[in-house]
Amino acid sequence: MSALRESARLARDLHVLLSTGLAVDQALGRICSQASGRWAAGLRKAQEAAASGSSLAEALRSAGSFPKLLVEGMEAAADHEPLARISELLEESDWRQGQIRLVLSYPVILLAAGLALVWLVYGMLGATFTELLGGMSLKLPFFTQMTLLLVRMASNPWVITLEIALIAFVYWLLSGAAGTAALRLRLPLVGDWIRRSESVTWLSWVDYFLATGLSVPESMRRAAAACGDVAFRAKMEAAAAAADRGQELSKALGREKALPELGLLLVARGEGLEFPPHYLARVAAVLKREQDTESEGGLAILEVAGVLAMLLVIPPVIIGFFLPLYQLIGNIA
Repeated sequence: MSALRESARLARDLHVLLSTGLAVDQALGRICSQASGRWAAGLRKAQEAAASGSSLAEALRSAGSFPKLLVEGMEAAADHEPLARISELLEESDWRQGQIRLVLSYPVILLAAGLALVWLVYGMLGATFTELLGGMSLKLPFFTQMTLLLVRMASNPWVITLEIALIAFVYWLLSGAAGTAALRLRLPLVGDWIRRSESVTWLSWVDYFLATGLSVPESMRRAAAACGDVAFRAKMEAAAAAADRGQELSKALGREKALPELGLLLVARGEGLEFPPHYLARVAAVLKREQDTESEGGLAILEVAGVLAMLLVIPPVIIGFFLPLYQLIGNIA
């Protein structure tokens, strides 16, 4: 279970227990009795701090093992009532980060499956048919000769190594690891989709922090911690710093080119209205609907591309290998 999901469950359990009238240290103690490992050790430290008179947020911060987003979300709350909303936001953030990983792994899976299919058809089955055709005294059709050439290429160790390297490169690029996050965010389609997904998360958290009375720059800075993409988080932190220096929010966000065009337009309008209650949450909901539609369309396109790739691989092999057999049968007749 991820740290965000663990945090969401903790916030939800605390909300329920504190609503019954339990003290903070007692609520932490009950939750700690059902936890294990590093999480349980952190809860014990937080319980001891709460028993000494620390607030809930101070107790969790002193433990040093809880996500920054959870601690800062609780610090901004005046009491335990917003814990339910914090739990919802944490679960949504965790779900969207998981969705990003899943969607970006889909092209890698399709690429690996496609190359494996090519190797199976052209490398293994093709080698068998090549030996069979080699024993026939036939003048092979041009289409069959080209198929045999592809078979030899597919079974070449250097070609196989190149295919494996291609899969590894695509995975490395789309994973956003080892400093590739900024490059991934600039990729066509992929970068736009990541920005839209992270914008939904960021706007939802900014709306929460604004509702607790924090300033716009501070809300932006704290909400950036909810973003899973390192490059997007850096852009939002830079925009928060610019807003803190007095720059208009819409201009700061526009310079970073982080929000989608529609999101930037709606944020600029909300800034002119001094952000009415839950305005940014409604903006996030609009972007989420667009993102869900794009996700469904993008995955459908990838599936169609996979089917077309299979049609380009398998039928030529069948035609190329059965033409000589058809020619042989004609000669016999």
